[in-house]
Amino acid sequence: FFLSKKGRCFCFSSHLLPSNASLSAFMPNPSNRQMVLHELPLVSSVQEARKSLGDSTLTARQVLYYGMIPGLLVERNIGASTRREIAVQTYIHQVNTLGEVEAHRNFRNLLQGFITGEQSSTASELQELTTAEKTNGKEVLRWIPYHLQYLLSEMHMHCPFLEEIRACLDQIPRYLESFPTAKNSSGDAFEALFVVVTLIRCLAGMECEILPLKLGKNFEVGWGMPYDSNDWDSQTDPHAFAANIPPELPEGSCDKVSIYHPGHAKFEAYDVLVAVWSGGKKRRLYGYQLKEGDEDFASQEVFTASYLIRGSAKQNEGSARLFTTCSEDQINTFFGVSGRQWTPNEWKALAALDR
Repeated sequence: FFLSKKGRCFCFSSHLLPSNASLSAFMPNPSNRQMVLHELPLVSSVQEARKSLGDSTLTARQVLYYGMIPGLLVERNIGASTRREIAVQTYIHQVNTLGEVEAHRNFRNLLQGFITGEQSSTASELQELTTAEKTNGKEVLRWIPYHLQYLLSEMHMHCPFLEEIRACLDQIPRYLESFPTAKNSSGDAFEALFVVVTLIRCLAGMECEILPLKLGKNFEVGWGMPYDSNDWDSQTDPHAFAANIPPELPEGSCDKVSIYHPGHAKFEAYDVLVAVWSGGKKRRLYGYQLKEGDEDFASQEVFTASYLIRGSAKQNEGSARLFTTCSEDQINTFFGVSGRQWTPNEWKALAALDR
């Protein structure tokens, strides 16, 4: 054994949090050698990262996009290592060999892990694409946006069992890609993040206080469909837009949720709409305002609930006209273990360390 000889030591890094007990498997028994555990450093200052990497354009959101990991910030200029490619290819091969029902269950479990941080939700092959930390004495895994974008892009292309949700799955990498490069003043990065997490929660069937899905065991997820008009890119009135979302689904349909992101600047009051058909298949419509907008367009007749969500939220829930103003706790719960690390509060806090 290499370690059996005097004067030798063994050093390695891990994406998980090892314990002294797990490391002792590498040592002769008995042994009087000491185990020393150190967390690898993360980026603690944007200014320091700019100086170390020689990149004066680096932003706090770019640092978060790469998981605050110095090695990944270096990789962005020289290309990703083959380790990530091998890990993802291995996982895709394994999940494609499962039956369709089991493969869907596995994929849904993967997305649920984004919200919960449960280690058991993420396949062992993929855990090196996350970061691990202890929260309230429990180890959780947080997804790195850069890696999540690559994984879902590859699954979109190479997993036949995902055909029915391909339109939704295609959107998550697209919005993740815009997250680090969006203008600071526009609010587009926060909007992109909100759309990503809404898609993940809907695909995983995970409701929360501000996304009350109430779906049955079998359900479909859509992107911008159904919509009974061709005025998507020109409609500015949310009431007229909602009128083109069918109030009911055809008889015999299963439960369905669909996400609508008109995305053009002239669309009034709302930035994202979520329609849910469940139970009796009558539509429930939820509207979300993420930027400044005209609150006069809120309507209890058209919208089941309207939510006002800000990147820097108040501590407690409130109301503004017919909008429910979401609290910081409600927003953090919505974004989940991974997503809450990418919110405006986080990138502003990281940038503030340099002041």
